[in-house]
Amino acid sequence: EAVFRGIPDELLAHFLFDGRCLPFRAFYPPWSWGPKKYFKGFGYDAVEAKRLLAMANVDRNGQPLDGKNRYVLTFAKGGLPPVNYFWSVTMYDAKTGFLIHNPIERYSIGDRTPGFKQAADGTLTIYIQHESPGKALESNWLPAPNAPFYLILRTYGPKPTLLDGSYQIPPVQ
Repeated sequence: EAVFRGIPDELLAHFLFDGRCLPFRAFYPPWSWGPKKYFKGFGYDAVEAKRLLAMANVDRNGQPLDGKNRYVLTFAKGGLPPVNYFWSVTMYDAKTGFLIHNPIERYSIGDRTPGFKQAADGTLTIYIQHESPGKALESNWLPAPNAPFYLILRTYGPKPTLLDGSYQIPPVQ
């Protein structure tokens, strides 16, 4: 229950970063349904979605996210979340569900983050770790606690490829 504290009830769905689903207001093992079936199971049509959340609490190897490790979330060239409005990734303390105090006072990062930089090859990498990745990379740093955490990808105005599951959010590595 603490995982979803503060998330409004009217949200239509919660998805893990690999496209699997989580039920509302509960933290059970992920469901294997596709997004359209998930929406219809709750009486919604996917076109009604105004925002969609995705949650990651494990890395690509299934290990719990912990600030004692260094991670990256890399979007391929042309692979940013498909939205009509904006997207962001927010970090929460796994124990309390609260935002995490950090030295640069950055609690989320996304397409509206000042100074956010894509690489010359068009990829976009977010550095998720406790210590700074270095001055040159700090514009893309989401500071982590030195403890377990989870991430929420918020998408506003999700496009059909996000809703139908054909867009795959890259794993946290």
